[in-house]
Amino acid sequence: VSGNGFYYWRDNELAATPWATNRAGGRKSDFTRKIFGGTVGGPIRRNRTFFFGSYEGFRQRQGVSVVNNIPSPNTIEAIRQQNQALGEIFAGVFAGSFAAPVANDLTPAQIIQRGLPTLTPRSLARSNSFDQESFMAKIDQTFAGSGRLSVRYAYFNNDGGPGTVSGSGLPATGVGFSNKAQNAVLNHTQPFGPAKLNEF
Repeated sequence: VSGNGFYYWRDNELAATPWATNRAGGRKSDFTRKIFGGTVGGPIRRNRTFFFGSYEGFRQRQGVSVVNNIPSPNTIEAIRQQNQALGEIFAGVFAGSFAAPVANDLTPAQIIQRGLPTLTPRSLARSNSFDQESFMAKIDQTFAGSGRLSVRYAYFNNDGGPGTVSGSGLPATGVGFSNKAQNAVLNHTQPFGPAKLNEF
């Protein structure tokens, strides 16, 4: 029996801060990636039955910097005065750590008259984190008369957290995904004399 194993690791100390993030006064996002796995194989019965298996895991935790234009509190109030329902939505989203107060901002009435919002660019982080699992198992059997049977099963699973597909870093904007794949293969070959071979 023989096999091998591997492990790969990387974090944000080896990555640079994006230019747009620097310009918006943001910081480098968190990042960790791990890839690990191995293979093993060997005989079950000498010269007759053999097995092989492999596994690979992937783990990534990453925050992707996204520059958003955050409306000022007075801009949100101006929106509320014109459309209360929309203003309430803006007030709920751009609150707490997502708010961007502006010193000496225009009044809501002045913003409405001007027709332009007061916006502050801010770098926010959205998640780009996902987990992957894949493994494969195979058994080969050789029969008397040179016939051979092979059975293989493979499995793959990929789960992407909210923000992996899209997102702005704001609450409830992250879209993730999940997919899974499995397959099985059965193969049998049997020679019939020196000139004929049947394969299934």
